[in-house]
Amino acid sequence: MELRVLGTVEAVVHGQPIDIGQRMERRLLGLLAIYLGRTVDTDRLIGLLWDTEPPARPRSAVQVHVSRIRKRLAAAGAERHGFALSRSGDGYLLTGEPDRVDLHRFRLLVERAAKTTDLAERVGLHRAAHALDRGGLFGEILNDRIWERIWPGIDAAFQDAADLRLAAELEYGRHHEVLTELAELVVRYPLRERLAELQILALYRAGRRAEALDAHQRISRRLQAELGLAPGEDLNRLHLAVLRDDPVLLLEPAEPAPAPAPAAEARDVPRLLPASIADFTGRADQLAALDALLTSDGDAPAGAAPGGASPAGAGSGGAGPVGVIAGIGGVGKTALGLRWAHQVRDRFPDGQLYVNLHGYSTSAPLRPIEALARFLRALGVPPGQIPVDLVEAVDLYRSRIAGRQLLVFLDNANSAEQVRPLLPVGAAGLALITSRDRLSGLSAHEGARRLHLDVLSGPDSVALLAWIVGPGRVAAESEAAAELAGLCDHLPLALRISAAYLADRPGLAIADHAAELRAGNRLAALEVDGDEQSSVRAAFDLSYQSLAPRAARLFRLLGLAPGPDLTATAAAQLAGTDLAEASEGLERLTAAHLVEVPTPGRWTMHDLVRAYARERSEADEEPADRAAAEQRLHLWYGDAAHTAAHVLHPQMLRLPRPSGPVTGAAAFDTHAQALAWLDAERVNLVAAIASPPAGLPSVAWLLADSLRGYFWLRKLTVDWFAAAEASLAAATAAGEPRARTAAHLSLSLANATLSRHDRALEHGRTALVLSRAHGFTDYEVVLLANRGRILSEMGRIEEGARTLESALRFDLTPQVRASILANLGLALLEQGQLHRAAAELSTALSLLPADELDNVRASLLSNLARSYHQLGRPALAVATFGRALALARGIASVDTVVSALSGRAQAHAELGHLDPALADLLEGTALVREHRIVPLEADVETNLADVRWRLGQFDEAVAGHTRAVAVAVGNAQPGQRTVALIRRAAASGALGRTGEALEDATAALALARELRYAVLEAQALTERARIHLVRGESDLAVVDGHEALRIHRTTGHLLGEARTLEVLAEATGDGGQWRSARDILAEIGVPVTEGDSPLQVP
Repeated sequence: MELRVLGTVEAVVHGQPIDIGQRMERRLLGLLAIYLGRTVDTDRLIGLLWDTEPPARPRSAVQVHVSRIRKRLAAAGAERHGFALSRSGDGYLLTGEPDRVDLHRFRLLVERAAKTTDLAERVGLHRAAHALDRGGLFGEILNDRIWERIWPGIDAAFQDAADLRLAAELEYGRHHEVLTELAELVVRYPLRERLAELQILALYRAGRRAEALDAHQRISRRLQAELGLAPGEDLNRLHLAVLRDDPVLLLEPAEPAPAPAPAAEARDVPRLLPASIADFTGRADQLAALDALLTSDGDAPAGAAPGGASPAGAGSGGAGPVGVIAGIGGVGKTALGLRWAHQVRDRFPDGQLYVNLHGYSTSAPLRPIEALARFLRALGVPPGQIPVDLVEAVDLYRSRIAGRQLLVFLDNANSAEQVRPLLPVGAAGLALITSRDRLSGLSAHEGARRLHLDVLSGPDSVALLAWIVGPGRVAAESEAAAELAGLCDHLPLALRISAAYLADRPGLAIADHAAELRAGNRLAALEVDGDEQSSVRAAFDLSYQSLAPRAARLFRLLGLAPGPDLTATAAAQLAGTDLAEASEGLERLTAAHLVEVPTPGRWTMHDLVRAYARERSEADEEPADRAAAEQRLHLWYGDAAHTAAHVLHPQMLRLPRPSGPVTGAAAFDTHAQALAWLDAERVNLVAAIASPPAGLPSVAWLLADSLRGYFWLRKLTVDWFAAAEASLAAATAAGEPRARTAAHLSLSLANATLSRHDRALEHGRTALVLSRAHGFTDYEVVLLANRGRILSEMGRIEEGARTLESALRFDLTPQVRASILANLGLALLEQGQLHRAAAELSTALSLLPADELDNVRASLLSNLARSYHQLGRPALAVATFGRALALARGIASVDTVVSALSGRAQAHAELGHLDPALADLLEGTALVREHRIVPLEADVETNLADVRWRLGQFDEAVAGHTRAVAVAVGNAQPGQRTVALIRRAAASGALGRTGEALEDATAALALARELRYAVLEAQALTERARIHLVRGESDLAVVDGHEALRIHRTTGHLLGEARTLEVLAEATGDGGQWRSARDILAEIGVPVTEGDSPLQVP
């Protein structure tokens, strides 16, 4: 016999679990097993068993439960296996061998692993310990609060064990194999430095150096933002070793390591399946039918359709095998699907995707684009790289999963159209779908195999009742139990609710409950003629009617919530009660199986239960009270989102809020807190925007307006477009011009984020017309500023600068003026007005209030550093970029972080500091990919290629600049395209490809002149002069050089002037020009290259 507490509490004999009683007996036996060999006082047991709500006679109840456990253990021959449960003083004592209790065996194995010096043995011991954990301590029957009373710091103790195990695996050379687990643990424990060290080392050894550096930056930012701490010495030493490519990081393991995993191991492996329910009963035939979706050898999914036919396209390009579980609501489709999916998940080593499509929910079903966004994030696609166009998203999804052995579980689908974009392609993947619809179209076109799920058999129905109510009680009233099962129509959902009703009433006879239900069924049949769910309705009715008035009211109001789940705080707002009362009500509803807890602190409902709750609210709640509840929740969402938005972006223009405080308004002290709340509530907030309460349409536009900055920060473009378009529709229907203006502004920014400049300008023009027509001066200013920035990004630099200057003519607050000057300064830099740009940016900084608006200050400092760099002060530029980075990291402004990293890398490179330059650019590259920062892709790529050039990696530099040109063309960024062409010309020239180099330099010069980018024009001329010189065309080199020199001296670009003087000196043999060039380089601190021909990149 073994006792197990790491997961569902079990007693196992010869590998088979035995019946140890109901929930309370399992909890009691688990507690005694934890204290194995020690007496546990009765009073302590009472506190641990019932926490704050003990029964009327708790000591008697403990005695009864102990007696039942003894009988069951005796029947299983516990004494033969060394276990004995006895009374000891004022408590109870369980004795036995520690090695026969999984928790104690876990600790013994970890202790043995710590003592052994044999690496292979240590790895094996740690793996054996890890295999004992079956899903958490006590599974679902003991909460974290009680665990902390039993064993303070238990979570940390288990994580320490995980750290030791993963360190041993790394020492054994299994860095590929542990990457996925490390990624999941880092998300769960984002402040554990040891865990971050292990992840960084694993990434580095797996050849993912840039991601290792990015992991260090993430933990550094989190420690600073949440704890105000810098990384520890160990973490910093590891970071430095990665930067230096220290060979010690790649020491061979002491034992021969397994062969490297296939390339697929390095990919993200999603594990999205929810837990399978503990009381799953029967369905053996149906599980076997689902097994037929797999090949006979069981190694991989297959595409065999009924009758041996091959489903359409199941070979190289069509959908893979598709299984559909169809049946009425509450019949157990999801439970069956999850049980089977967990049984076969090892056959899908590339992961399992899951999504609830809410096809039959009272709220709107999940759109395919929304489901794809979730899947793509799970597959490792950064939020900013997820397309908002359905066709593009499908293409990306299919390319990500092509050839992967992946299980895709699509739960609660309402149509074939909803699931088709989500189906895996090719024979390697498998889709499992649940639906109340037959989805015949999938059978016809995708070759789907359909399994119609009927209700449970009579014996299985009774077995389910026995699992929840207790086998002894059911056996004592077997006929009544069979009748009860029939009254529930053998429908699992109805059976569970009825069983929960009985479990909460140990004195109620099953026969009496059957009589109650029988009466309820008659009423339901009279009220809803032909309703196939009458058994569910009757079970709902009895459970609902048995609730205390406050819990019943909370239940029916929960059906009004717009999103898929909610917290206790949100429930309190909905019901208009305090947090304690709402929490108590949710616990009671959980015990009655009327609500579920998918994750700690969040509650949800089965869609049938939600529909019933909404029905009860319409029947039992006054319309005014129902409307008030909806409005309270929506207003609270709006107020909390507004508060969080203000913490993130205090300077951002927003629509005015309605007057009057909101009860229980949220407060956020830090950026991290505000972001965490918005991340947790995002799905609910978007749902609230899509379905504002009757009589309060303003919720849609106010909430969407508050989320604008958050969507930009997180690059959640799919949600952004959905929210902005819904708010525009609501504002248009209500005839609200200011709200329409705000919605068009949001859509303009969303399109600009994706470099859809034409659409961004179109929405901006519409908003500008509205703002001028209605006198919304505050919006006119912001719209002009945004238009100027977009025009500058498009290369229409003079028009952009004029537009920004027109915005400055308004009566502005210092903060708004500073924000506009930040963009104007950048435009002036592009024009070559370097001194004026630095002056405007310095003025803007002086306008900002102390210790406020860190996001604006960070952007200003980054732009000011660029002006210092171009004016020939690279050391000051490096320092100023560092100040910008510190602020941007603190507020999670990723765009500014990347911009500053890229700019600082340029300055470092000019100073000859190539190692820190490379580190900055590798981090910037990782952030661009993770967050899809489209406007900065070409900039970072070009600067990285420039560093490669300086390191003598000419071929890599040409390839990098070629990629940058392509990105700039694709993003409609002619300025970045010009820079990349100039840099590619330099790299090609170094390789002797003077024809290609001359072509690039000439094309860059034409672009720069068209755009009127003075600095770039001079750089292109200088580069072309170099190429002419190499080709022996000295006269042409002198012409281009003199023109470039004139422009550089006009703009004040000292480094460019020095580089041009070098070329002219070589072309003319003028020693004075050599000396002038070297004097400038010495003045600005840039190293001088020794030799006769110090050719440099611009």
